[in-house]
Amino acid sequence: MSGAFITKMLAKESPCNVIAEPTEDCVKAKFTIQGIRCISATKFEVCVQASQAGTPNYWEFKLGNVTQTISQLGSVCISIEDPNLTGPPILSIKHIKDGPMGTIFCTKSFNLLCGTNCDDLEFTTEYFFCHADFTLNYPASNAVLWDFGDGSLGITPAGQNAVSHNFPTTGGDFTICQTQVIDTGQDTLDVNVCSKMISVPPCSENICDNMILEMNKTCNGSEESYVEFHIKHYQNVATYRWNFADGTPSHTSITPDAMHTYDKSGCYDICITLYGGHGDLIATCCYRKCINCCSADDFDFYSVLPTGSCFNQKFVLENHCGKGSNLKHIWEFEDGKVYYGENPPAEYVFSNFVNEDHEVCVRHTIICCKDTITATKCLPFTKGVFVGYAGKTTKATDFASWWGHPAIRIYQMIDQYSNVPGLPLFMDGTYHHDLSHTYPSGTWNMGYSAVIYVNSDAIIKYKPESNPNAPITFGLEGTVIQDAKRFHPQYGTCCRWEGIRNNGPNRFEWDAAQITDAKKMLDLSTNAIYNNELAVLKIEDCRFYENIYGIYSKGFSFTVPSFSNNVYDGPHHPHETCDCDVEDAIHLENISSPPVVFPNNKTTDNEILVYQNGLFAKNSNVKFYSFNIHDQATYALLDKDNIGNGIYYETNKGLNYSLTCDYIKVKDFKAGITQRSVGLGSQSLMAIADVPYSSIWFENVTKGIDIDATNVMLNTRVLGTKIITNGGEDNLGIVVKLNGVVTNNSNMVQIDNNDIYCNGGLGTKVGIGILNNNLNKQYFSVSRNRVSHNYDLGVGVIVSNGRNSNINSNSIDVKNTSSNGLEIINSDFSKISCNTFEGGEMGVRWVNSKYALLSQNFTGDNKIGWSIEGACDSSKIEWNRFDYTKSYSLQYNSSIAGKQSHRRYNSWTSQNGKEISAVYPLQNQMWCDGSQTVGTVHRPLSDAAGDFFNATVYTYLSPQDSCPVLQNHDNGDNLDGEGVLQNCINRINDTLSLAGYTDVQRCNTEQSLFQSIRENPAWMVSSTVISQFAGQHISDFVDKSVAVQMMMSQVQAEADTLQSYLSTYLVVFDSLQEIRAQLIEDLNTAPDSVTYAAISEQLSENDTLLTELRGYIDNLNVQNASVISAMLGAIESLNASISVSGLHEYCEKNVNQYYLKAWRGDSLSSGEKDDLWDIANTCYEDGGKVVDQARALWLQLYDQYLMPAECVESRATSNDSYDEKMEDIKGIHTISLYPNPTADVLNIVLKAEDDVMAEFRIFDIRGHEMPQHFKRSINSLQLILDVKSFAEGMYYVRLNIEGKSISRKFLVLRR
Repeated sequence: MSGAFITKMLAKESPCNVIAEPTEDCVKAKFTIQGIRCISATKFEVCVQASQAGTPNYWEFKLGNVTQTISQLGSVCISIEDPNLTGPPILSIKHIKDGPMGTIFCTKSFNLLCGTNCDDLEFTTEYFFCHADFTLNYPASNAVLWDFGDGSLGITPAGQNAVSHNFPTTGGDFTICQTQVIDTGQDTLDVNVCSKMISVPPCSENICDNMILEMNKTCNGSEESYVEFHIKHYQNVATYRWNFADGTPSHTSITPDAMHTYDKSGCYDICITLYGGHGDLIATCCYRKCINCCSADDFDFYSVLPTGSCFNQKFVLENHCGKGSNLKHIWEFEDGKVYYGENPPAEYVFSNFVNEDHEVCVRHTIICCKDTITATKCLPFTKGVFVGYAGKTTKATDFASWWGHPAIRIYQMIDQYSNVPGLPLFMDGTYHHDLSHTYPSGTWNMGYSAVIYVNSDAIIKYKPESNPNAPITFGLEGTVIQDAKRFHPQYGTCCRWEGIRNNGPNRFEWDAAQITDAKKMLDLSTNAIYNNELAVLKIEDCRFYENIYGIYSKGFSFTVPSFSNNVYDGPHHPHETCDCDVEDAIHLENISSPPVVFPNNKTTDNEILVYQNGLFAKNSNVKFYSFNIHDQATYALLDKDNIGNGIYYETNKGLNYSLTCDYIKVKDFKAGITQRSVGLGSQSLMAIADVPYSSIWFENVTKGIDIDATNVMLNTRVLGTKIITNGGEDNLGIVVKLNGVVTNNSNMVQIDNNDIYCNGGLGTKVGIGILNNNLNKQYFSVSRNRVSHNYDLGVGVIVSNGRNSNINSNSIDVKNTSSNGLEIINSDFSKISCNTFEGGEMGVRWVNSKYALLSQNFTGDNKIGWSIEGACDSSKIEWNRFDYTKSYSLQYNSSIAGKQSHRRYNSWTSQNGKEISAVYPLQNQMWCDGSQTVGTVHRPLSDAAGDFFNATVYTYLSPQDSCPVLQNHDNGDNLDGEGVLQNCINRINDTLSLAGYTDVQRCNTEQSLFQSIRENPAWMVSSTVISQFAGQHISDFVDKSVAVQMMMSQVQAEADTLQSYLSTYLVVFDSLQEIRAQLIEDLNTAPDSVTYAAISEQLSENDTLLTELRGYIDNLNVQNASVISAMLGAIESLNASISVSGLHEYCEKNVNQYYLKAWRGDSLSSGEKDDLWDIANTCYEDGGKVVDQARALWLQLYDQYLMPAECVESRATSNDSYDEKMEDIKGIHTISLYPNPTADVLNIVLKAEDDVMAEFRIFDIRGHEMPQHFKRSINSLQLILDVKSFAEGMYYVRLNIEGKSISRKFLVLRR
């Protein structure tokens, strides 16, 4: 550097021409220091510059004792040295210049300070290729002269601190020298001289390579970006033309700056053309720039509600950063999931990971060209193990790989973490268990509507162990699966999760597991295409709490190799976890083959409590053993048949179904077993106790066994059960209610050897009831049962329309009550033998049941032994024993049972006065040993006008067996045609002419005779008596009412025919079902693929046949139902056409209508229900035989027994005292109403001994009092009541006299 300086000085050196006596003028001869370099302490290089050019300049430099002169235009550089310099280096410079007025000069002295005051001149350097920008650390207080070491100079004016310089393109090392002249106010100026070595990078020969395009971006919140550009360079450029590469017009500027708005982010090739001052092209330079409006952390991350999950948070991510097709975005979530693209999931739920630090994080990476930027954000989060996602499916074999943990399968994560303290496991969405695995002890907390889905994806084919489609095992060992709310109340919205769903022939092997709070704890209702293989349940020592359903299956059978010591426990209000919703512990529908069989453990070791039903089985074949069912969910609705049952069994498909049960205990439920069956087909209920009175036990129930069947072939056997009712309202032990039941010889209702105890209470009690609505032959057997009551208002056994019933060897104890022992109603050809009837109002009430056999029964300690009512003729009464009755042991209520002309005498022990009451003794006369006197054991006293007994010479014939079991009794069916004919003639001649016969009795007797004639039309040719009798009743009430009954029997006969036809196909169907069950068993044990394939083919063919046959059976059922419906419609039309003229006719017509509605399965309207109740509570003398049919129908429809003996108070007067008997009202002789029915006026006639005050009130059957109201003194009185404004129907006249009351019914009829 110094060599170049000296070269300059020598080149300009010339003799100095001195002007004499020059004038000093530092204005015109002004000069400036261009730079000083300190070579050493005695040697310096100096450059100066004259302020005015154009004339020669002469210079004189003096350092110490050394002086140098030089003449040169412009700037001058010299090197001066004084080796002997000892003091401070002071340089004197004299500038001499010739001017028009003479020579002038200017002299200045400088104190050279080399490197002593350089702090103020420290600088930083920024390189732009071979261009450098120098910046002083402090602004210059005096101008700074820069020597860049490449022969060029620069200056920084006072008050500034920057200077730039273009170095040679080759770059290299250069010494920068700074000179600063400081005016100190003295003659000598200070000069700071500093130097510094720098290394300058080279420049490219291509101009564009030495330029940089800079930009500054602003994002407006959308995809638009506002960009400021600056082209950095060191060229001399006059104008710039900008092409922004987005299709917009180019832009020209005179500065290296431009502004532009881009519609979309992305990478663009931006080109700038540079022009010189004369428009000459310098270069066109292009640069690829990516428009990215923000950095990677420019996104929002926050939690929101609702979350979609009851325990897991939902997060929102909103990206505000660099959206464009040329940008790459990577979103990494802490649970191991990675998403690519500019839009992250709008809403995100972390799942399938373990969170141990109470926060979750998201990492966002942007790759823009070659640039990569990353940002991470975190938020608070619940600590725990999270499996699944609400609304999504997670497979057990899926992988989970959260930050800091290697990949692990979901089921392994559950095994590892489900029992870690402080890390609760939460499960959401659908967990698809897709492998065989048994989960260890641990707790799973389930989210709202979460599902555990067990699916083998099975297709029927041979499945070796290695086949992934083979049936799988879902095993639990001590595992707890519960609603998350049970874990902590803060998760209250988790209620409820769905439960475990099966699809395919999978295995459920659970030991000591606990599953709670599900809607359906285990749903076996597969949707697999093929279901020939069955799910398998091996469940032991498990606890199932507060599930709405326990085991649930529709259409999919399953096998149960082991099932013991399990508990189903419903919600205990008010301490329930979720809610009080509860249905059935076990719910089965449409499972025909193979049947579901719960193993018989010979104990009741499985427990069900606080459910609406223990077992619900609909259209299914089930064998149900070993359950203790108790404590019904009392807050459930109880007004439905299918609620409140230990076992509920329903069929309505017209196929054959069966339910078998044993080792079943039911306590504190509405009913032990309830059966509801509709449609053709055989329906079987087998409740047969292995240990009588122990293994089937129903206690504290309203109903023990309640069966209601319509148009089915019934096969019911109830043997050895123990039933204790709860003492509440209307207790029923065993009740069978039949509507139009098919009555071929395959039918059976056998109620045998049961122990039934009806506790006291406010309602009525029925020990055993069989209620049928047709008169065709039945096979009902009630034998060896023990029935006892301890409260009034009930009956031990009641059978209605039970033709050919067998009631044998029962013990019925209703002591100290007003209940009846046995009621047998409209049940011809029945056998009542070897029974014991103790206590109560009546031992036996025998009503309208002809051709009956009553043999070897014991009746004792009753108010009335037997009450015989209606047409009971042609019956046999033999070998019966009566022991102490308070009133009559035999009371014939204007009834005829027939003469007992045999030596099988009845016995009366402990007689109590008159034992027999008979209005018509000759028609009911009994034989007795002529040697017996009145009052002896075979010849008690009677109140008959003549001797009731026909004293013969025949001695007593003892029975061969103490009490034989009588079967197939046909007392009357076997009469020859002539005998039956003569019997009918005798009844016409004798019975109808009897004195004292009421209109009701006569009508009922005529109906009975007319029905026999209709069944035997040839009699009218054989007998004038019969022909004349029949001719009297053509198209009258007797004729049409009998026709209605016979048409009902014809419907039943038609149903028999249809059932017989259908049974042919049902037998084949059942055989195919049995074959199917065997093939499935063979399929599961197939030893190889060849055998498996062969069995599968057979199974497929069998299923095809079953499907075709099922379709045919369904069509038959539809056709049969249509036929029966049409026949019922014809009966309804005939019944509607009947004209009635009396109360008993009105009652019978309406009851026929109600029976037909019940047969159809239709409910009675509220008005019809009121009317039926009213008829059922009508006295027999007023309403006739249909009163008992109404009582039976009421019991059949509403499970309420109505007492018959007294005329029970109507609801219309229920707030008053009960009606008194006529004889209990002192002074009153008679009350009569006529005409009855009436259309306009009613005469009320009362006769009394003395003048008494009487009050008359009128009520309709709903209990509403009518406006007529009379109160007057009477002894003999006739009132005329105007009823023209009364609607048609039944009404009551209520007479109150001196605190006592009596009522009579009348009918308003205008037809």
